Amino acid sequence: MEHTIYNQIVVPVVNFLTGYITKHLGYVISSSKHVAHLKNNLKDLENEKDNVRNKTDRNNREHKEIPDGVHDWVNDVEAFMKAVESISSEGYGCLNIKTRHQAGKNACEALQRIQLFIEENDKFEWKTTMMEQLKTKANNQKMFAYIVPVVIGETPDMRSIQNDIAVRLTGKQLLEKTESERADGLCKRFKNILEVKKKRILVTLDDVWPGKIELSKIGLTCPLPNGLKLLLTSRYSDICEQIAINAHSVHVEVNVLEKQEAEDFFFHNTNVSKEDTELYETGCEIVKRCGYLPLAIHIIGKHLRSKTQYLWKTTLLRLDANDPELNVQKTIKVSYDFIQPQVDKEVLLLCGLFPDDSNIQIEVLTRYAWGLNLFDGVSTLVDVRNRIRTCVRNLINANLLINNDDIVVCVKMHDLVRAFVLDVVSERDRSWIIKHGNVTQLARRDESCKRISLTCKGMFEFPKNFEYPNLSLLQLMNGDSSLEFPEDFYKNMKKLQVIAYYDMKSPLMIPRSLHCSTNLKSVEVIQSLSYLFEYI
Repeated sequence: MEHTIYNQIVVPVVNFLTGYITKHLGYVISSSKHVAHLKNNLKDLENEKDNVRNKTDRNNREHKEIPDGVHDWVNDVEAFMKAVESISSEGYGCLNIKTRHQAGKNACEALQRIQLFIEENDKFEWKTTMMEQLKTKANNQKMFAYIVPVVIGETPDMRSIQNDIAVRLTGKQLLEKTESERADGLCKRFKNILEVKKKRILVTLDDVWPGKIELSKIGLTCPLPNGLKLLLTSRYSDICEQIAINAHSVHVEVNVLEKQEAEDFFFHNTNVSKEDTELYETGCEIVKRCGYLPLAIHIIGKHLRSKTQYLWKTTLLRLDANDPELNVQKTIKVSYDFIQPQVDKEVLLLCGLFPDDSNIQIEVLTRYAWGLNLFDGVSTLVDVRNRIRTCVRNLINANLLINNDDIVVCVKMHDLVRAFVLDVVSERDRSWIIKHGNVTQLARRDESCKRISLTCKGMFEFPKNFEYPNLSLLQLMNGDSSLEFPEDFYKNMKKLQVIAYYDMKSPLMIPRSLHCSTNLKSVEVIQSLSYLFEYI
């Protein structure tokens, strides 16, 4: 009987009391440790909150969906952080056991709440562009057996586009040599999947520019065959209308923000309330002149945050009251003009060397900056890397670069920002040459040119007597194996500091005259290594 009472009553009570006492003694003994741990975790939570805010701002700017519950999550986190501010200073060096116990207990409970916040944040499903949302939905509902995404852009590489489509359809590249033969090959592959395999196909064309794509060149016929659906996006309404008519499809207009929605978005970015009457009235007029376009509102709003009324009015005067589309470029210029430090501008311009929709590697920017000596007083590559990351972060905060959620070591540039950058670098004092389409009219000589970036696909040889005596950076991309370089290619490039080869298939891509470039500090060889070995 006594044994039963001991096992069923005494042991559980003792175990409970032991655990209870140990737990609460831990609050007292480890109070300082718990509070220190809380301070570190609060910093992590602050970073999580800032990251969510950045994603929310980006999605608002780019017409992307914001997950349900995000705004409530941010508000709850801010309220929580305000409530626990006092805990971080409690318990240190205090001899009062009750105070130490309360500080330790509060810190442990706060740590548990932080963990819940982080778990809630992990559950948010951040959507990307509207195009990608539709593709994801179609894929999840198994509406199509094949989904073929294609980005067109301002300077499309038709050979690459055709090959990408072929690989998506059959896993094999096209062997045909001419553009028309490759188009016929694609048409046959589409026909085989639709008619023989009886499978449905979705083709998505993103960022379509005027005169840059014909459906026949990617193997599609008009009207579209049964079982094939085409989804395309473009800033140019007439393109969508024309293709919709030819393909017997529907044209859907995506409108700008509503007036109230646009104003709320702007004042969220500027952190200005209606109580600040003068700034509020000026801000409403700025939003109107931005044409209620999310990108323009977001860029100008971030720029004006915490700025004086004088700067708000100056910004308003710089925007045209009658041309909202022109004002998009003007808002980018306003943001660009006020970039500090100046070297951030140089990093932004370097990003313009890459083609549309590129994943721009931060490490590549680091090596370019190292080779070009962009930073004064910096003697190691590690220091340059840290400075570049700071520049990139500043440009992201200014909404001139975009975080790449899929590839964290890369950034992207909105096509409107890139268009602005290309205008800047084409000015007389810079005279950069950036060609990712037609390179047939490349000049043989240009003494003012400082940077060159070329996509070499389709080129057979570089012109002889290629003279760019003040060139400091040369970036060559996507050269075919048949591309030949003159032996004296680098002879008249004695100031060259950086050379970059991307997917260059020519074994002669490093001519013997390279030794003439005595200032050379950085050579980047990316996806071209096997061909470099052929030269060596």
